[in-house]
Amino acid sequence: MMEEIIEETKSDPTLIEIVYNNSSDLKKLASRDEFVTFIITDSLKSIEKAIKEGKEKVELFNIYNLSLIIELNRSNFGSVLNNITKYYIEEENYEMCNRIKDLINEI
Repeated sequence: MMEEIIEETKSDPTLIEIVYNNSSDLKKLASRDEFVTFIITDSLKSIEKAIKEGKEKVELFNIYNLSLIIELNRSNFGSVLNNITKYYIEEENYEMCNRIKDLINEI
């Protein structure tokens, strides 16, 4: 399933709205497995597309209610992909780890 998600085309940053009352709400959101998985999967999809298209940067997310766009320069693709690999190692998804390793070699 993860492979199918990554193979989809993506050209615009994902729109996100984050609604919170205080900093503890943000901490709870950041620690939710569903949120972490979403961020990692969507980031990987965007970075993979940017690498394949030879882009120098990628817009990952647009948190529109905060007027915040999360961008990543190509020079940082490798370090972010290494961090994403750690997630997949914890998930014991070694097929994805190999796929990410191939992406790192393409940078």
